Amino acid sequence: MLPENTKTQPIRLKFPRLSPLFRSDFLQKIIAGLGSRAIVIVLGFTTAAFVARQLGPEGRGLLGVANTITALGVQLGLLGFNRANIFHVSKNSSLLSVMITNSLLISCLVGGLVMLLLFFFHHTLLGIEPLPLPLLTLSLAIIPFNICFLLFQSLLSGVQNFKHHNLNEILLKSVSTFLILTIISMGTLTVLNATLFQGVAITACLVWTFRTFSKSINGIKAPSLFHIKNNFFYGGKSYLVSFFTLGIKRVDVFFLQRSQGFEQVGYFSVALSIIDILFLFSIVIAAILYPKLCAESDIRKKWELTKKTALYSTIIILFTALVVMLWSTPILWIFGVQFAPVHMILVYLLPGFILLSIQHIMLQFIASIGFPRRLVFIWVIALGIKLVAGSGLIPQMGVKGVAISWTVVYLFIFISLSISIKSIIKKLKNNPESKTS
Repeated sequence: MLPENTKTQPIRLKFPRLSPLFRSDFLQKIIAGLGSRAIVIVLGFTTAAFVARQLGPEGRGLLGVANTITALGVQLGLLGFNRANIFHVSKNSSLLSVMITNSLLISCLVGGLVMLLLFFFHHTLLGIEPLPLPLLTLSLAIIPFNICFLLFQSLLSGVQNFKHHNLNEILLKSVSTFLILTIISMGTLTVLNATLFQGVAITACLVWTFRTFSKSINGIKAPSLFHIKNNFFYGGKSYLVSFFTLGIKRVDVFFLQRSQGFEQVGYFSVALSIIDILFLFSIVIAAILYPKLCAESDIRKKWELTKKTALYSTIIILFTALVVMLWSTPILWIFGVQFAPVHMILVYLLPGFILLSIQHIMLQFIASIGFPRRLVFIWVIALGIKLVAGSGLIPQMGVKGVAISWTVVYLFIFISLSISIKSIIKKLKNNPESKTS
C-alpha cells in the first residue's frame, strides 16, 4: 500500500531532441537542395512525359542523341574548371570576381572550339545516319551557354550561396517546361524547337545569375591567366574523370543507335532520364558536401563526415532502387503504354545506378584533398572495359548488354576507389606532411 499523501506521477517518455539536428547548417542545405530538386524532378517528368507522347519512341530517340551530343560537348569544354572553381573559391571568396571573368572567357573560347570539333567529327560518332543538319547545328550552338551556366553554378557553390544555386536550377527547368508545354498546346512540337527551348532557358538563367553576382562583387576584373593555369592544374584531373564518367554513361546511346536503331535509343533515353533524376539525390549531397570538405583542414574530420554522409545516403538510395524495381505503374501513367519496355530497362540498370551513386559521394573526399593523379587511371581502365564490353554485348543483347556493362564497370570503379581511399588515409596518417596530388 502507498501512503495516502503519495501521488502517482505520470510516466513520461523522453525522446531525443531533434532540434539540434534540424539546426545543422549542413542538413538544412541538403533539405533545401532536395526540395529544389523535387521541383525540378516534377517539372522534368512533366516535360519528358509530354515530349515522349508527342514525339513517339523514334522522335524521342532523335532528341536523346541530340542531347547526348550537347552533353558530350559540354563535358569536353568544361576542362574541370567547374570543380576547380569550387575548390579555390571555397578557400578564398575574394577570387569570385576574377573567376566570373575567367568563366566567361573559357565558355566562349573553349566552347567554340568544341563546337567546331564535334561538327567535323560527328559522322564518326553517329555513323551513316547522322542528325539532320539544323538539329545538329543547334545542339552544338548551345554548348558554350551550357558551359557558362555550369561554371556560374560552381561559383555559387564555392561561396556556398546555395539559395541562388537552387533557384537557378528551378528557373532553368521552369522556363524550358513552360515553353515546351506552350508549343505542345499549339500542336507544333518538334525535336528542333524542343532543343531550341533548352537554349532559351539556359540564356535566361545566365542573365539572372550575372545580375546576382553583380550585387556581391565590386565590378568585373580582367581575366587572369595565372588563375586559369592554377585552375587547370587542379581541374584537369577532375576533368578527365568527369569526361570518362560521361563516356561510360553515354556511349551506350551510340552503340544502341548503330546496332538497334532510334526506337531502342528512345526507350533507353527515357530510362536514362529517370536514372538521371534519381541520381540527383547523390548530386545534391555531393554538391553540398564538397565545398564543406574543401574548407575543412583536418583529414580525419573530412573522412568521418564523408563516411557518415555515404552511409545514410546509401540507405536512401537502396530504398529508392527497391521502389523503382517493384513499381512500374508510374512509367505507364506518365509516358504511356508504348513506353512499357522502359521499366525492365530500369530494373537492369539499377545495380549500376546504386554503385554509381555511392561512389559519387565518396569521390568528394578525394577531390577535397587535391585529387591524386593516379586515380585518373581508374576511370581510363573503366572506360576501356566499357568500350570492349559494350561493343561486344550491346549488338547481341541490346539494352541487357548495356546493363551488364554498367554493373561490371561501376563495380570495378567502386572497388578501386575504396582501395585508393584506404591507401590515401593510411599514407596521410603515417606522414601528415605528405601530399597526395
